[in-house]
Amino acid sequence: MLTKNDLDSIQTLIAQSLKPVNKKLNKLQKDLNIVINTFDKDIIETKHRVDRIEKHLNLPPVQIN
Repeated sequence: MLTKNDLDSIQTLIAQSLKPVNKKLNKLQKDLNIVINTFDKDIIETKHRVDRIEKHLNLPPVQIN
């Protein structure tokens, strides 16, 4: 049967093993957030440009179903 010291040792070992994984996951999350923000900005900019073109040419907005 495991003692409290055994369980504490196992917990410490697991925590140490997961540190590199957590570090990589955090980096991936940051990178993903950067990509999402950039993509969103590009979409918004493109939408504004298309709206301006449609207005200039007196075109009705295209409705996508």
